Amino acid sequence: MISVLRNSFSGLSAPHLRGADHLRSSGSIVVNDVTPDVSYHGTAESGLRHGIGKMTWENGDAYYGAWTFNKKEGYGFMSWAHGDSYEGYWKNDLRHGSAKHSYANGVVFQGTYNHDLRQGPGKLIWPDGDVFEGFWLDNGRVGKGVLIRNDGSRSEQEWNETNPNYSKTVPDKGSISPPMSPNLLDLNFD
Repeated sequence: MISVLRNSFSGLSAPHLRGADHLRSSGSIVVNDVTPDVSYHGTAESGLRHGIGKMTWENGDAYYGAWTFNKKEGYGFMSWAHGDSYEGYWKNDLRHGSAKHSYANGVVFQGTYNHDLRQGPGKLIWPDGDVFEGFWLDNGRVGKGVLIRNDGSRSEQEWNETNPNYSKTVPDKGSISPPMSPNLLDLNFD
């Protein structure tokens, strides 16, 4: 899907337009400097980004995808200068729906976003091939989940993770061994 979006920009031409008040209406292709450090190339309606377009920021961030009256809405691809990328659905400028979020540290989240938060079923994939499958609520893993190691071993885990930032730290894999049986705790090794 993203290659279709990228290919839609090849061969587009439009006169360079100055300022948002010069956006053409109803489906015109525009090149517009939104601010000195942000530019937009795509379609517009009633002076607003609408349809398919690409927005780039001077810092290297970029969004390719669908717009509805100046908001990211529908399918799109966002890449950040720090190395993260997001491919999936947007609603009212927020990540919302099925998506794949690749983090600069090599971790990938595949699942659902709800109003910019990881929410619902999903999985985390580490660079070494280990996979966690479980459920997210308000951005964190909650309830039972399964860690599937790259050697095929499986470990069921209970989670109550609160608002982790996977961009800044590699997510914890949890315990790698099952909890001790209560009767082992009663043994005396003296």
